[in-house]
Amino acid sequence: MINIVPDMWYLEGDWISNKSAFADEFEARLTNLEFKKVLKDPTISTRIEFQSYGQNERKSIAIIMGIIDNVLCIRRIANKEAIDWIVKNVPE
Repeated sequence: MINIVPDMWYLEGDWISNKSAFADEFEARLTNLEFKKVLKDPTISTRIEFQSYGQNERKSIAIIMGIIDNVLCIRRIANKEAIDWIVKNVPE
């Protein structure tokens, strides 16, 4: 993900596939996600752990909201209880 644009709890950025089988599966699985449906039922999506770099370097948990025209949109999760729920209920 490059050219990342933050908007509150959301991040959008250009999705650059490394053309691996895993990346192809990831993209195929998420291309048809609908943002509003994921908001209502996050269990239909997938969770990721990502690393941010810079001044506030840290690992975070997020839910994939979708990939539209090679733009990946994710929803960061910060609340401890929400993270616990996501880990238990949303597939990797």
